[in-house]
Amino acid sequence: MILSNPTGDKRMPFTKEEQGEFLRRVAEIQDGSGKSFVLAVYELLDRLEREAISESDPCFACHRGCGLCCSQLVSCTQIEWREIRDYLLSLDQQTRYWIQRHLADFAGVWSRYIAKHPNIVQTPSDYARVLRHWVGKPCPFLGDEGECIIYPVRPIECRTCYSTQLCTAPVGSEGVVIYPFAFQKIASTVLIDRQIQGQGGRPPVLCSPLLAWLEISPI
Repeated sequence: MILSNPTGDKRMPFTKEEQGEFLRRVAEIQDGSGKSFVLAVYELLDRLEREAISESDPCFACHRGCGLCCSQLVSCTQIEWREIRDYLLSLDQQTRYWIQRHLADFAGVWSRYIAKHPNIVQTPSDYARVLRHWVGKPCPFLGDEGECIIYPVRPIECRTCYSTQLCTAPVGSEGVVIYPFAFQKIASTVLIDRQIQGQGGRPPVLCSPLLAWLEISPI
């Protein structure tokens, strides 16, 4: 598959054949490992990313402990949230206890915000205003040392944001690229398609903030 797009072109066209090949490889991972669809997509993403970086050498500056890109509103699909929740519930009791204490600081944060702004998301410009409001506010799963608590199951939104330079702000830093490789756009598309299928084709709310999922389906 020719799927690398190191220029960060936001259009990132891909063919039905490329999407079909991606899904075929996801199915192979599922058959061989018994993993869920979401986790198989993540595994294939990791493989393709390693291959693409070794071939194009884009020199990403991202590193453990930075966390600036995590200081904004982070969202995911419901099927991704299920994997996050299952992952957290699979941890040992002591780790879960620490995480629950950490998450207690975020209890009710989203519902209180929505109560103050009940009609906030009506247009794209409204959504942009919501995003601006949360700039600088940490993701609930950002640890005390800038690490991601849910790194193995972090959402697609987190897996497709990179920077070629050390960031100086949560958003707007020079060097930040979203979806630097086209196969990441395919992954995002197939996850959304699977979400829609799971809802019987009804018009879905495709993504919700992690803060909202914590209230809808608490750990």
